[in-house]
Amino acid sequence: MSIQAAPVLPGGKSVRYLDFGVGPQTLVFIHGYGASSIPYFAEFCAQPSLHPVRKILIDLPGFGLSDRPESYGYGFEDFAQCVAEVLEHAGVEQFDLLGHSMGGAVAILLAARLAGRLRKLILVEPNLDATGSEVVRCAREGLTGSEGVQRRRELEALAGEFWSSTLRLASAEALQGAAASFATPRNPKLTDLLNGITAPRLVLLGEESEFDRLPLQRLQADVRIIDVARAGHNVMLDNPGEFADRTLSFLSYVP
Repeated sequence: MSIQAAPVLPGGKSVRYLDFGVGPQTLVFIHGYGASSIPYFAEFCAQPSLHPVRKILIDLPGFGLSDRPESYGYGFEDFAQCVAEVLEHAGVEQFDLLGHSMGGAVAILLAARLAGRLRKLILVEPNLDATGSEVVRCAREGLTGSEGVQRRRELEALAGEFWSSTLRLASAEALQGAAASFATPRNPKLTDLLNGITAPRLVLLGEESEFDRLPLQRLQADVRIIDVARAGHNVMLDNPGEFADRTLSFLSYVP
């Protein structure tokens, strides 16, 4: 088990990712806004049936353990391109992909780019439209300048205890750039891209979350949608048992 550094950012700066497990299958994780992959997915990765699976937990630029270049876009498309370059650095060919929240939007963009290499796609509470939480809307107002410090405090208060612990690691540029990307209209829409992906697709939603379900109406019938009981937005943390059962059943790894 080791933290790797992929020098794929401007100025030779690096995206860092945890790479562990050896086997014929590879499962790639992309975290959400203001998050980091290791704390959000560590419990799931400890599942015995995942021991023979290679697991790659990526921290997006500006978040978690990754570097924070100032001259970088920090939009969803930038993140998708970056993850593609990280996978090249890691020597990954075929892979399964799991994205949470903002990471779900990034995962869709990446899956559309690398469709021929994607085996299965799992989206957990994915952002499918130009929406976002109150934290995202607050960040969109700006985190630099004289009011930036106070607004960062507001973000952490809105986020609550667990989310704020990773949110405070993120750079102002990453939070602002990603917040702006939430509001960027896309043509084709993320739902259209998702419909066009031929790999099996699963969407997991927290039964108790405030997820905007309207975009789901645009998805094709073969996109499987499952509600996880006793879970909010952070499905993998709120109900780790059912999350693991649903995810592993879909992935159907053979020892």
